[in-house]
Amino acid sequence: MGLEKIVSDVSRSIGKKHRLLKKPRNSFSSCHSNIGLVILGMTLSGCLAVEMNNPAELFGVDQESFSTIVYVTHQSLGSSMIATYGLNTTEGYLVKLGNTVATTEGQANEISILNRNYLYVGHYGGNNIDFFTIGTDGSLTYQESDAVGATYLNSGLDPTGSYLYVNAGGANVTKFDIDSSGSLVNPVDTATTGGQGLSYNTVFSNDGSVMLVSLGGFAATGIDSYRFVGDGSFDNVSNEAYGFGRWINYLYVHPSLDVVYASHVSASEITQHTITVSATPSTTETASYAVDTAPDEIEMTSDGACLYSVNNTGQSVSQFSVNPSTGNLTALTPRDFNLSSTTPREIAITPNDEILIVGFQGTEVELLRINGDCSLTHLNIQNIQETGYGIADLQIMNL
Repeated sequence: MGLEKIVSDVSRSIGKKHRLLKKPRNSFSSCHSNIGLVILGMTLSGCLAVEMNNPAELFGVDQESFSTIVYVTHQSLGSSMIATYGLNTTEGYLVKLGNTVATTEGQANEISILNRNYLYVGHYGGNNIDFFTIGTDGSLTYQESDAVGATYLNSGLDPTGSYLYVNAGGANVTKFDIDSSGSLVNPVDTATTGGQGLSYNTVFSNDGSVMLVSLGGFAATGIDSYRFVGDGSFDNVSNEAYGFGRWINYLYVHPSLDVVYASHVSASEITQHTITVSATPSTTETASYAVDTAPDEIEMTSDGACLYSVNNTGQSVSQFSVNPSTGNLTALTPRDFNLSSTTPREIAITPNDEILIVGFQGTEVELLRINGDCSLTHLNIQNIQETGYGIADLQIMNL
């Protein structure tokens, strides 16, 4: 084989692998640019030899360096799974790690993570929740499945990590104790004020004394406030009711203020509420903010400076800055950041507040950079396709 053909074949091979990630790496670019007839022998025995012995480095991915893990539920009617991805936070892309793990039912939905040791996932429309342990490398091992009192919708952990609460159809909340091994035990069902409506979401005040449940349905809407008791039970309920067409879906509590935000998927708005922390807690609406069509999940940066809502049929993320004293929102210009695909449904923010990830109802995720003024910048869109499955939820964890 002639010397020029060797150079040509090596260049084409590296270029093909480089395009798989669509992200240049300085070390790779430097190595590639040094390939030439004069230094061919040194290059083949040196730089290229090192990279060929480490395919991860050749592809621009160091498989041992991921400190940020993203868990994604891939959902279908018949069966579902959880996949684990490493996140490159510098360049903004995901790399699949290991194999997907099957769940016990289809419609795998919301993920809850406890102390980076345990992961729980419920099945939308089903009546059980699966429990997995998390390895030191982020890998998942199935442990057991536990029945809930009614049709599963959502779930959340209390601030102490001692209890898990499952929102269910029929406006019920099922409380589980979490034992020392992470298992869910001693389920207790409690009816909310929603009658035969739906309880969508459970969150807690910053001091842990108030539990808030969002309600939607014909029987009752709004936010239920409960005094949270030390044994995991709750009482002294009050309901901030809403009229027809303003059903509350998702709740998010400000990380340092007694303020909770609610998304109204049918009214295309986010409302802001003060939380009255007392023996008989309550919430009161103080402001309303228009967003794009059909807002679903709300997320905030950990410092409470930025708030985002993902808008399902609006195909956008609404972006706001947050007043640190009052929690009041100010829409950025433009208010709505247009996304690269359709039907977004899930968002999550990295623990360092640098990247926001959007999961779409199909098989794509979009990664966005969070700038200092809370504005978003597109980084990457990826197809993380599992044939026949759609993305239902994603959660981010640092190892």
